[in-house]
Amino acid sequence: MAGGQGKRMEIDLPKVLVPINGQTMISRQLRAVDRAKFGMKPVIVVGYKKELVKKEVGSRALYAWQRQQLGTGHAVRSAEKILKNKADQVIVTYGDHPFVTAKMLRDISRAQQKTTKAMISMITVSVPNFYGPSKVVYKWGRIIRDKSGKFLEKIIEFKDATPKEKLIREVNSGHYCFDAKWLWRALPRLKKKNAQNEYYLTDLIALAVEDGFLVVPVELSDWRLGLGTNTIEETKIVEALAKEL
Repeated sequence: MAGGQGKRMEIDLPKVLVPINGQTMISRQLRAVDRAKFGMKPVIVVGYKKELVKKEVGSRALYAWQRQQLGTGHAVRSAEKILKNKADQVIVTYGDHPFVTAKMLRDISRAQQKTTKAMISMITVSVPNFYGPSKVVYKWGRIIRDKSGKFLEKIIEFKDATPKEKLIREVNSGHYCFDAKWLWRALPRLKKKNAQNEYYLTDLIALAVEDGFLVVPVELSDWRLGLGTNTIEETKIVEALAKEL
């Protein structure tokens, strides 16, 4: 997903074109996708100043246009015409996460494929606290696991979370793998009953559970790999970590 504008970074560019140590975030993501060797071109969902993203990426990807910014669920649905009946799985990543690796993508693909009754697998990160570099994730969606602790029950977006839920230190990193047939059936069921009045992709977790299926978390051993960036301050933190990772 690469349709957002970098307003909070105070730039007049699509956010995915922000460089991290000299390389744009979208280029970093495409490198991971290339190395994962899934056998087909990725689809980039573009929106704000889409021509600039296309100029950066060129023929390395296909493009879906999100004409209106109606949320992450709406963004994925924008790619349905291109992907429907073309793949058994759909892997979705947020374009502002520069540290995604081929291993992360392959891991969630395997987790969804190999777990009976799993419609979704996804990357989660658990941070030690919300200070220092890990404060980047403070406003991310909180992971709610089921009673067994092995699977997900739902994700609570920060703006909709209670004070108690905001204390949860396992958060959504923004990388998912869906069973494709189930995904295209489920997306039209999303509602905008939330603080942002948007179609949340993360609401699919609760829908999968409601349908009697499983959602598999794949927790990163190094939480830093799950980081993304929304502001100038966060970009500086991510750039500093890029020299270590």
